[in-house]
Amino acid sequence: GSQGFTGSTGFVGSQGVLGFTGSNGTSGFTGSAGNASWAIAQATGQTTSSRTFTAITGLSASLLAGTYSFRAKIFGSCSATAGAQFSVIYGGTITTVEYNQVGQTSTTAWGATARVTAANTGSTTVMTTNGAEAMVELVGKIVTANSGIFQIQAVKPSNGNLTIRPTSVLEVYKVA
Repeated sequence: GSQGFTGSTGFVGSQGVLGFTGSNGTSGFTGSAGNASWAIAQATGQTTSSRTFTAITGLSASLLAGTYSFRAKIFGSCSATAGAQFSVIYGGTITTVEYNQVGQTSTTAWGATARVTAANTGSTTVMTTNGAEAMVELVGKIVTANSGIFQIQAVKPSNGNLTIRPTSVLEVYKVA
């Protein structure tokens, strides 16, 4: 025979009791505090024939009292064989400064390294091949007693021009 009619749907029952919430998991360890005091500066590019130390435009950083590690990479060339020298200077009070310099005398030859322990003091002469693109690196530490501007500077001790490329950079990190 034929199937009968479907009956009406019954009532929905009440919801059951909620279970307990589980405990929170263990939190991770708190990391050590970072040191956010660092700066990276890039040269704007310039040409100078100055026979006295001149700041390299853009290679500077504002520092507070403290101990800083720094590295400057300077790219460029000289128009004569007398080469160039590089140094650091600080507008505040320096407790100590020490850095090592290594640089190319030509496109393929590296000059002697120099250890420098005073600001505004000439380093080993580098970039001594006329027109040769070269790199110079200064790596060191400066301890400052107060705030001031830290700068990388250059001098062309004799005839010709020194050209600083805009790819030159300064990195400064506060370490204490």
